[in-house]
Amino acid sequence: MCCLVRGIGNQRLRFDIALQESEARYRTSFERSPVPMHIINGSGVLTETSDTWTSLLGYNREEVVGRHISDFWAPGGDRWEEAIEADLTAAGSIVWRERRYRCHNGDVLDLLISSRLERHREPTSFVSALTDITARKRAEEALRASEERLHQAQKMEVVGQLTGGIAHDFNNILQSISGGLELMERSIAKGSAEGALRFVGMARESANRAANLTHRLLAFSRRQALQPTAVQPDKLVHGMEELVRQTVGAETEVLMPRCNTVWTVLCDRSQLESALLNLIINARDAMPDGGTLTIKTADRSLTQADVSDRDEPDPGEYVEISVIDSGTGRTPVLLERDTEAA
Repeated sequence: MCCLVRGIGNQRLRFDIALQESEARYRTSFERSPVPMHIINGSGVLTETSDTWTSLLGYNREEVVGRHISDFWAPGGDRWEEAIEADLTAAGSIVWRERRYRCHNGDVLDLLISSRLERHREPTSFVSALTDITARKRAEEALRASEERLHQAQKMEVVGQLTGGIAHDFNNILQSISGGLELMERSIAKGSAEGALRFVGMARESANRAANLTHRLLAFSRRQALQPTAVQPDKLVHGMEELVRQTVGAETEVLMPRCNTVWTVLCDRSQLESALLNLIINARDAMPDGGTLTIKTADRSLTQADVSDRDEPDPGEYVEISVIDSGTGRTPVLLERDTEAA
């Protein structure tokens, strides 16, 4: 009687050969991946890269394997942190982490990194796939720059309109001053001191109007120190009516109902006028074909319940100034810019 026993040595040999062949196929598949990929160990050191990875960044494999991954990050980026490894280990993957890489020739690429933990590999390693979003980021930056240029052009258009209105106001003031001086000369020539003094008052009043207009211009350009005073909002709104109509144009109907607001506010008058004018310009932009613009004031008492879902304001007594238009509204891009400016 005899029995056959499979040789353990031969079985182990075949297993090792199969494992080596499998690893060779994996390595070949990884290196030839059409997606730029790399593998790092738990310390952040590169152990493998795909051909597309080295081609994308312009390196040879020998130049990168064995070096720390942060060596290839663009200046100004975060350093390698243990927190990155901890996040990967805990979650098993990190999807689309944005990072800037430095190419061999010095160029900088914007890349999205998607990483996963290779649990079956020893020691711990992480496999990452890279997506080049440089062209998209540049296009987004170009679009933002174009929108900013458009915004600046619109601001210059508004400045042109305001300049025309201000020049008209100054011309009227200068005519009042020069007319008053001329009448003063005539009164003095006739020996009428009383008449001359009356015309001095007219000229001084016109000069004060000019000084007030200059103050408003300086405040609008933010070069004038704030001078808080007691202001009646309803009176301020109606005092800007001519400027408002010049700003929005004849195709827009302006409604400014008398609201008889009782409360006054302590603020810099010119700054409040500037803020209100900005709201009016935004409303005008939302009505490219014209429409109706309504500006009104109201006394408001806010309770804790009224402000519970807001960071500000605090409960108390306020004066509300509403600028309501019948337009299409602001685009998300403009809304974001308005929020940042506020």
